[in-house]
Amino acid sequence: MSSMKDIDPNTVVSLQSTSVQLEAIEWHERLCGDTSAKTEQQFDRWMETSEEHRQAYLEAELLADGFAQLAARPELVEALTISDDVDQASSANVTPLLSTRKPVKWLLGAIAVAACFAMVTLVNFEWFGSQVEPTQVVAVKSFQTQFHSSTGELREIALPDGSKVTLGPNSLINVSFSDSSRRIELVLGEAYFDVAKSHNRPFFVEAEQASVKVVGTRFDVRRLAKSTSVSVVEGIVQVFNGRESARLSSNSSLPAKGLPIKPLPTEVSAGQHVTSDGSSDIVVREVAAEHDLVAWLDGRLVYRGADLRDVLADANRYSKSGVIRLDDITLGEKKVTLSVSVDSIDDLPLMLAELMTLEINQSSFETVLSTKR
Repeated sequence: MSSMKDIDPNTVVSLQSTSVQLEAIEWHERLCGDTSAKTEQQFDRWMETSEEHRQAYLEAELLADGFAQLAARPELVEALTISDDVDQASSANVTPLLSTRKPVKWLLGAIAVAACFAMVTLVNFEWFGSQVEPTQVVAVKSFQTQFHSSTGELREIALPDGSKVTLGPNSLINVSFSDSSRRIELVLGEAYFDVAKSHNRPFFVEAEQASVKVVGTRFDVRRLAKSTSVSVVEGIVQVFNGRESARLSSNSSLPAKGLPIKPLPTEVSAGQHVTSDGSSDIVVREVAAEHDLVAWLDGRLVYRGADLRDVLADANRYSKSGVIRLDDITLGEKKVTLSVSVDSIDDLPLMLAELMTLEINQSSFETVLSTKR
């Protein structure tokens, strides 16, 4: 059964009113009190019908989680039932959501029904408001959480805006959405993004040496030892040197001298690849075999003139049999061209030893590569 265990406090989600959403909420309430094998089988069949069903149920969980938190804070519910004067709401330029025709006591009872998954602090009531008559409430649209993957694991994540992320092994991202932007920080590893288009909410990905700005496209971002790489599968992205530089360009922040800082982007199109060290000029490279851009999604690691240190860093995210390291850090700058299946990652030291004339010293917890003497 689907779960939102990764959702962090302060999560907020906006839902759209559809018949599928209503079915999802009905299933959620049913499963709170009925855990029979027959019911779970019926639920599994409903979930397998379409991606829309699966996404609707995840959103229903988020909605229920927010309601459960509100049930413990009746003062917030009181604030949500301010007035049923629609004209007043319009003049205040706020979003009409709930109706005071339902008393607070009734609302708390309805909220309590959804208390079986209490993990989220707040919820955007836009979906709920479409089911009742409106009143004056300011809608909040924010989403903050963290996702990570373990060694050897590829993890697919559906975000509430419709975007999808595939995390490479041993990777970590921080997600922070607001009503004006969508931001992801790649803290560790590699991630592939399939971004839902939203011209009013640009999508930013930030790593240590680079930041990326898009509206809707598909691309890959990978943190290397001394740089960040970006590969574009579809559409166009803007790549900036330095962390948070893309947002800085968008916001036109002012330094002490009063002159606007606007970092210049490098445009990268489908089939192209760039690497940024945070300061040097970004050079765009065409990739002859476009499937090499994200070959790791299909279980292969492909390198063309890559630093040995980065190849080993990738291998260590996949290998569960011990760490591979170099006894001399200068070896890490040697260039490597090879292709290896992730299922054969434990054979990589042997491949490198033959390819680069290296020695192998192996223990129960690590494999050390060194120059032959």
